[in-house]
Amino acid sequence: MQNFTQVALGRLRWRWLLSTIIIGLGWAHGAWAESVRVAVANTDRAQLSAAAIEAELTQSFAQQTWLLLNEFEHEKLIDSGIPFHTAPAPEIRFLNWRFDPLTQQTTRQSKAPTNAAGFKLALIQFHLPATDSELQQLESNGVTLLQYYPHNAYLVWAQEQTLQHSRSQQNIRWIGDFVSDFRKSPELRQFSGIVDQLHVHFYNPGAQASSPPPEALLRRIENTGVEVVNHFPAQADQQFY
Repeated sequence: MQNFTQVALGRLRWRWLLSTIIIGLGWAHGAWAESVRVAVANTDRAQLSAAAIEAELTQSFAQQTWLLLNEFEHEKLIDSGIPFHTAPAPEIRFLNWRFDPLTQQTTRQSKAPTNAAGFKLALIQFHLPATDSELQQLESNGVTLLQYYPHNAYLVWAQEQTLQHSRSQQNIRWIGDFVSDFRKSPELRQFSGIVDQLHVHFYNPGAQASSPPPEALLRRIENTGVEVVNHFPAQADQQFY
């Protein structure tokens, strides 16, 4: 009788442990599952309230409102019959690079080169399209916005401590370095030996952040044995050459 009781209690303990593990795994999946990004016309916002749709994050613009929804709230939105547009997968795209920074490891590199003052190129991706006030907040904190990349990502120039501070913004999904691998066109792989013509693009911060002027950088390029045929600004503000 004692052995039977011990065995029964042992089974109960195992069942409780397995149930706890299963519940724990289910919670982790829900907590880490990728949210859905949808846009609803502002004319339908009243219906969102009536359907009790609770978004993790909301961004309102002139014509539409963007919502970040978990799986349960997304199903509620579908059942409500409210028209909505689903955003594409949250990939960052530039040159031939296509990747979700949270789920795909694109390179083994993790750090970008910095100048003497610690400034470097980095990428900032938002969950939902950024508002003007969010972009202005980044700039007021010392982040220089350089270029926009789909989806909801920006190439920026900033110091590491500034980037770390920016992570506190609710709408920011990911911040990472613009590593050296990102700066090489995949088309270069088809060439070997001496390349007759090569385009080199670089950022010109001007007198800011202890960076050399364009002419000094061109001389450094020439010192590597490269012949600079010509150079010119790539855009009117002369931020890029």
